[in-house]
Amino acid sequence: MDQRLNKNFQMSQQRTFSLPDGEDEISLEAIFRTFKRRRGILFATIFLLMGLTALVVFQLPKEYTADVLLEIEPRTNKVIDPLAILSGLPMDTETILTEIEIIRSRALHQRVVEKLNLTRDPEFNSSLTPSTLAGLLPFLQDQETPAAAQQNEVMFNTIRALGDKLDISNNGLSRTITISVRSEDPQKAALIVNTLTDEYLNSQLEAKFDELERTSGWLTERLSDLVPASGHLLHMPSHIYVKTGRWEKAIIQNEKAMCADKVYRVLSPEQLTQHGYMTHNSHMLAYAAMMSGREEKALAAARDMWENLTEDTLRQLGPRIDRIMCSVYDVQKRFGRWDAILAEPAPPSYMPITTATWRAARAVAYAAKKDFANAENEYDAFKIAKAGISDDTPWARDLAQRVLEVSAHFIGGEIALQKGEWDKAAELLEKAAAVEDTLPYGEPPRWIQPVRHTLGAVYLKSRNYPEAERVYREDLAKWPNNGWSLYGLSRALEQQEKTEEAMEAMEKHHRIWVKADAQIATSCMCIPKT
Repeated sequence: MDQRLNKNFQMSQQRTFSLPDGEDEISLEAIFRTFKRRRGILFATIFLLMGLTALVVFQLPKEYTADVLLEIEPRTNKVIDPLAILSGLPMDTETILTEIEIIRSRALHQRVVEKLNLTRDPEFNSSLTPSTLAGLLPFLQDQETPAAAQQNEVMFNTIRALGDKLDISNNGLSRTITISVRSEDPQKAALIVNTLTDEYLNSQLEAKFDELERTSGWLTERLSDLVPASGHLLHMPSHIYVKTGRWEKAIIQNEKAMCADKVYRVLSPEQLTQHGYMTHNSHMLAYAAMMSGREEKALAAARDMWENLTEDTLRQLGPRIDRIMCSVYDVQKRFGRWDAILAEPAPPSYMPITTATWRAARAVAYAAKKDFANAENEYDAFKIAKAGISDDTPWARDLAQRVLEVSAHFIGGEIALQKGEWDKAAELLEKAAAVEDTLPYGEPPRWIQPVRHTLGAVYLKSRNYPEAERVYREDLAKWPNNGWSLYGLSRALEQQEKTEEAMEAMEKHHRIWVKADAQIATSCMCIPKT
């Protein structure tokens, strides 16, 4: 009995799995013994792998999320919207979905990438992260891809990477949208989501302004000639034209107004107040012509302001129009006619603002001719004239003094730049521009030749191209499509190797300058070439 049990036990210990014919047998006992002998190595390997996994996990960059909540304005609807009722959707649902798609658009994301320069951020531009495989196998890299194609690919991939970091959702049935951005840096996440929101809002404003401009243009075209006998009504659309940079239309509209004025003078020669409106028409034409390089038309309009006023009328009306009667000197200064300025006779003594402006123009003319002694003399004479303006002038004395304060800084800047003192010139002209920005709004503006045209030329001449770009962009924001700043902006961009933007600005300049009397090489004739 014991022998049988012992035999059975030995047989069970030696039990093996049978494999198909021709193959070895696998012994579970052998496997167990092997595992038992090597369990230390196995456990060490397992712990090592777990440690490496934990290390990799801890080394992975953390991601932070920044959110912005936008409320979309409700669309104006009819009292009952049948389509909304039939669809079962809230009336603003389609608006919300449309805005979400706009926020997701590549065009909007590209604006963010360009503004924040994300193509230089390794988090969004993976090509900036060293690739081990590419380093080991450099022949795998595309060595013949053109630079332009590489830039386009980088931009495409960066925009896509930004899109992968964005989450945009509508919050239930509300009119709110949540924009979320993930990034390794919490401050960067906040910056990106805020920039995206700003660019979205800017794009919405731009679209509305474009629509408003088209609408106003459509209305202006239809209203411009409705009262052909009224010079002032014919003139009024030009206020829209100069503000939107449509200089040729402003010229044409004021030419029509001036023709109507001539007929009116014949029919009703005894006028006083109406002469103020007529003078304003000529003044506006001179300004529009100056901004588009039409020197002959500008000077003719400025002369017309004087020629149609008798001595008696000018004495009565002069104090009320004193502030604009200096246009002749403005045109001559605009186009660099220094000798012509010096040949102009003194204005009547009862027009103190015009007299001070005449002195200022003479100081600038002498400085441009490098006659600094006479420039300083005229500068002193200007200061005396400025101080002599009466407190009871019809055109508020404080406003007159502020306009002439622009002149005071401007003259100093002109004298400095003609001496080659570029830093001093820039400092004085920056002060002049700061005062200019505080003047009440007007069309034409209170200071008719923008200071920034001269300031930008100074920055170009001193090779401070980023500041020149800033100055010209500021001026174009105030007076769109003016040819002088478009030329200066093109030069500033060109010098910074922003070739495409420079070409775009120059193309716009050529469109504005198509009827100009002469081409220019500067934004201010006091510096003939920049």
